[in-house]
Amino acid sequence: LGTLLKEGELTVTVDLRVNFISNIRGGKLIGQGRVIHKGKLTGVTEAQVRTENGEIVAVGMSTHLIVSRGDLRTSDT
Repeated sequence: LGTLLKEGELTVTVDLRVNFISNIRGGKLIGQGRVIHKGKLTGVTEAQVRTENGEIVAVGMSTHLIVSRGDLRTSDT
């Protein structure tokens, strides 16, 4: 989602879910993600992690709020 943001936009994660499907004992992992939706205020993404042999290790989905830097309140403490 970050690659689709305009200059000055940031995302804040609203929801993040990960399902761990299987264990691994070594080797390389391959991650693949995609943006399902990018609107003016929200974005939804999904990802999969697989072994070199194509076995699914984990899947995840997240929802993000899209904001401008000026919209964020920061603490001075």
